[in-house]
Amino acid sequence: MPGPLPPDTLPCPDLTVEIHCLRDCVRRALQGMAAGEPSSDLFAGVSWPRLLWLARMHRLLPFLHAAAKLAGEACPADVLRQLTEMRKVLSLRRLFRAKEIWGHSQLLEREAVPSLSLDGWVLGELYYPDAALRETGDAVPYLISPEDRPRALQALKQTGSSENAPLEFTHLTRSLLEIRRGWLPPAIATRAGDEEGFQELHRRSVAVTIAGRTVRVPSATDWVLHFCSLIRPDAWFRLRTPVDLALACRHLAPEDWTALFARAVTPEAAGDLAVSLAAGHDLLGLDPPLPVTDRLAGRESLEDRRRALIDSYLARMSQAPAPSFPERGEVEEKDFGSIARYTYTPHTAVTRMLQLAGTGPEDLVCDLGSGDGRIVIAAARDFGARGLGVERDADWIVRAREAAAAAGVADRVSFELADAFEADIGGATVVALYCESFAYPRIRQHLRSRLRPGTRIVSHDLVFPGWPPAAMEILVSEPLRLSYVYCWELD
Repeated sequence: MPGPLPPDTLPCPDLTVEIHCLRDCVRRALQGMAAGEPSSDLFAGVSWPRLLWLARMHRLLPFLHAAAKLAGEACPADVLRQLTEMRKVLSLRRLFRAKEIWGHSQLLEREAVPSLSLDGWVLGELYYPDAALRETGDAVPYLISPEDRPRALQALKQTGSSENAPLEFTHLTRSLLEIRRGWLPPAIATRAGDEEGFQELHRRSVAVTIAGRTVRVPSATDWVLHFCSLIRPDAWFRLRTPVDLALACRHLAPEDWTALFARAVTPEAAGDLAVSLAAGHDLLGLDPPLPVTDRLAGRESLEDRRRALIDSYLARMSQAPAPSFPERGEVEEKDFGSIARYTYTPHTAVTRMLQLAGTGPEDLVCDLGSGDGRIVIAAARDFGARGLGVERDADWIVRAREAAAAAGVADRVSFELADAFEADIGGATVVALYCESFAYPRIRQHLRSRLRPGTRIVSHDLVFPGWPPAAMEILVSEPLRLSYVYCWELD
């Protein structure tokens, strides 16, 4: 039985060109990129798989699409096609998200539960020059006071739903309803984690109208404070956060800036706000607002912290949000069942994953967490490969074997009831993965210790932090569903 795996400390390739390109795409969009502005040089020297991977990690693919449209032949036609299809789906999903928010607000209003919507949809409507540049995410988050939380959950229960089982307001989307317990950091005088703090946030909130129904959302000042709490030296944050911050700042009146810094509990907290505000704008190549530069002027210690925050972030920008492996015995490091969950991969995505890996008759395709067996079955049926599915759930093993027999490939595939860290996968030439994000650094080390150089690894939706793929593709795998497929090669 293998022992605990060390953290993934393998170096990340130099992504300076891609990082500079992505930041420039955002800066140009925020400064109002003119339709005729030359942008063919923007993508000079970039690796498109790396750039797409980086933009997706930071939730900035819509900005990349906006720049790619103006780049002419500098953007490969196939990449532009993928980004254009993605933009169409995101625009349609915005319409469905509006319907979901409308339905949630009706439900909460009926139960007289005050709430604040924290959704990306409202951020896009309020602050973005083009609302479709703001992705909505997979959940619909709300802030509700602790006192009202039980009533909100009871209202959900009456609809046959719960916080973890989403309401289905449309036939094509099912977004999770998230009820947040807190929102603003402790260094701010008004805390959202208690009843009094929620009431103050609600009092300052503004209204957004959706089909005649009013939804309350935090004020621009509160959004700015929230984003500043995320931009700090000890945290990995998506570049999307400084974008949100910069656009919310544009909606602050002069008196709002005074109130903003007055909200800090201590002078140190006010300094932290100024550093986060300045660094957030610097990361986008934008000038910080005048009230921020005035507060930093002549304060060398704050300027040093500002530069240190920027340098630290740029050095870690490619290291995707990979939370630490759970501790306190909650999850054993060898227990793959705790780091993988069953989520089916659409058949279109399965085919494209195997194509990206260059799967052929000489390959042994291994799926770690094989579920219903669709990936190894497709590898055998459509590509002539052999397949091995590793699964910890005996029921899935039975179903997968039945599916393989029905597909006529039972002689070319096998399914093993085993832990992925213990299964013998040394002969695999293609490995398919779908794990919880925190597990990917450990999985990478495990695969490197078991597999030969040249082995291809494919994943659906989730990525290895700090390891850009050799190939990546965006596809519409089902109505209103985007799939992101990746392929890496072990060296």
